[in-house]
Amino acid sequence: GNIYTHAKTTQCYDIYRLAANLTIPSASSTITASMVRPTLFFEKIGPGMSVSSGVFTFPSTGKYEIQAFFQGFQSNGNDNIFKFNMDATADNSNWQEVVNCRAGNYDSGRAFSATFTYLIDITNTSTHKVRFHVEVQNNGTSTVGSTSETFTAMVFLRLGDT
Repeated sequence: GNIYTHAKTTQCYDIYRLAANLTIPSASSTITASMVRPTLFFEKIGPGMSVSSGVFTFPSTGKYEIQAFFQGFQSNGNDNIFKFNMDATADNSNWQEVVNCRAGNYDSGRAFSATFTYLIDITNTSTHKVRFHVEVQNNGTSTVGSTSETFTAMVFLRLGDT
């Protein structure tokens, strides 16, 4: 008999980075600052994600791996805990935190970073969406993002069918 093989290729790979410095608030806040694709030597694969007011929409159904990389700088204050999380909605209305990470910084003038990876099954592109939140849990002035670097970024990779 015949043997048939089918090569699987990545159907969607996209990166968005925070293109502006964002002061981290003391209460949880959706990151709505300028989110852009990197421009130097980057080309998305497939139709790519879309983002509006911090809400990311998926181009097609399927299982996606989402990686988030957060890096920031604390300019004053001590003993801060920074929380970064991703919320998801299945109905375009009710949001639920699905994953978070925290970074501690115990001295003023230092950088901090945190990452997380999450697998999500998108079965309806019109109602299944994600957004990212940030907050500082103590005091001080801290920022994430960069106007020139990819310090805070989200990576979306479609792994397969739902």
